[in-house]
Amino acid sequence: MSGYEGQGPEFPEIQQKMIDALEKAAPPRDFTPLDSPREIDFYSGKRALINLLKIVKEEQDENLLR
Repeated sequence: MSGYEGQGPEFPEIQQKMIDALEKAAPPRDFTPLDSPREIDFYSGKRALINLLKIVKEEQDENLLR
């Protein structure tokens, strides 16, 4: 469990198609010393949201199998 279950609003059903589109829009990347801290924070926030949606999608899929 991710620790998100039962906390905050319930998520609507998350479609894999949406996660795939977000992954293309903000793929994992490495940063360089030329990247500003603000840019790194902003991009890291995007990735954190994508990772959260992936976790919630996995939990939703597990619940469908039960």
